[in-house]
Amino acid sequence: YNLGPDGFRIMPKPPNNRALEIAFVGCSYTFGVGVPDQSTFSYLLARYAWPDFWVRNCSMSGWGANNVCLMIEDLLREERKPLAII
Repeated sequence: YNLGPDGFRIMPKPPNNRALEIAFVGCSYTFGVGVPDQSTFSYLLARYAWPDFWVRNCSMSGWGANNVCLMIEDLLREERKPLAII
């Protein structure tokens, strides 16, 4: 797995640096354990369905509901809040 400076999976970059964010939060299924970086569900959506959005895969293997809730709280504290959290 390739992780970016934010500690999450590498994702395609939108052409616009101020693109609206869509964040994926979850466990190993959302993270894409056993799947190449370019084959995760969030990567495919970012590449083919939402290329103009900043899609982030903010998931980790082994996370439970408590970790997901904490990540959502962290995302909502950021200066640039996500348009959607999935």
